[in-house]
Amino acid sequence: LAVDEFQDINSMQYQLVHLLGKGQNLLAIGDADQAIYGFRGSNVSLFFRFEDDFNARSISLKQNYRSTDSILNGASSLINHNNQSTNNKLIAQKKSQHHIASVEADNPYREADYILDQINRYVGGTESLTTGKHTNSEYSYSFGDIAILFRTNSVGEALFKSLLKSGIPVHFGDGTSFLNEPPFTIIGNILRLVQQPDDRLILSNILKEVYEWNQKQITSFLQSLTKFHTTLFGETLKETISQPLQEDLTDLSNIYKKAAELIDSNQQLFDAVTTICDHFIEDDKLSKSQQLKKETLLELSAESAGEISRFLKQLQLNPYADVGRLKKQAVHLLTFHAAKGLEFPIVFIAAAEEGVTPILREDTDFEEERRLFYVAMTRAEDELQIVHSKERWRFGEKESMKPSRFIDEISEDYIKRQSIIENSSDDEQNEDEQLGLF
Repeated sequence: LAVDEFQDINSMQYQLVHLLGKGQNLLAIGDADQAIYGFRGSNVSLFFRFEDDFNARSISLKQNYRSTDSILNGASSLINHNNQSTNNKLIAQKKSQHHIASVEADNPYREADYILDQINRYVGGTESLTTGKHTNSEYSYSFGDIAILFRTNSVGEALFKSLLKSGIPVHFGDGTSFLNEPPFTIIGNILRLVQQPDDRLILSNILKEVYEWNQKQITSFLQSLTKFHTTLFGETLKETISQPLQEDLTDLSNIYKKAAELIDSNQQLFDAVTTICDHFIEDDKLSKSQQLKKETLLELSAESAGEISRFLKQLQLNPYADVGRLKKQAVHLLTFHAAKGLEFPIVFIAAAEEGVTPILREDTDFEEERRLFYVAMTRAEDELQIVHSKERWRFGEKESMKPSRFIDEISEDYIKRQSIIENSSDDEQNEDEQLGLF
């Protein structure tokens, strides 16, 4: 019996492993330094209990083929501040002369401007976004080789706007399954209804979320289905409900039949998803990030070869990998959580400030926050830049910000600090514009 990602196990799962593994050869695979799902009930201490509870032999895989020695050693010096750590001395196979860069900006506008300028440099450079001059770059990375990682969505959304405004191709991923996010929930629900036309829960969800039925209307309708031994498409129901509700059911019935026919006849899942989107999801009401997610959903449906189950499972069970895999020739804008398991030649960590990373609240688990930062650092293969701002708009007010404590916990042997020189033109930036962007 092999249990992967063992560092993310919770107490009930640990008991299940006890039951299933009794008398068996048992292999637990994981890295406690990457345990980042405590908010879901995971308990990293169970990872360290395993060896004693099962009288297990520990095998450490220490060779690292992803990150350079500077990145890996710097990340290791950070994670060693945790009390619960593997304390494994990882050995980098890639050598580099580049230190981790820690960059201080005056404000979020300058922070974003710096990142955009650096992206321009990494991809070969056309025109400097801050100076207007052409650059000569020693690099030749593509946009898809670059990731900007952040702890909170508000930071990512602001950067997303800046990247779009600059014309740099980008996609935004927070690790949330697209099918769990309105307005895209309707796609998954319609497809599940095609699979299970008698599922009352799915039907209830559609009536509530799409047609805005209240609970009383839904309950009465479901009772009618039972009373008349019929389905959504039963003609008998028309005599028991009001005209507006009849129109809703007719609309749902029509789109259901179109989707079902497309899938049953030609296995055209892409056409079915397109039909659902055209009917329920209007492009002019979508934000830029939602438009990209819609595009991603259509791409995934085209890859699923007409198999509803494959499409739904891919999105429900593996949203993190999908968000990093799609739109490869675009800069990846990802939360720390969404980036886990992925790797990129160039990584920026944005908004590395106290209150952002780590988040500061009464129940903050600083060891888990440190593991999150460690995960973000170790996504980088060639170069890592950690950027922070001296001020930031938070909750509608401008606040002075301090660099994240995690920056100081990285050994000085592996990090090089610098500040962005303030440009006089930045003083003329309209403060309302900055608030709107950041």
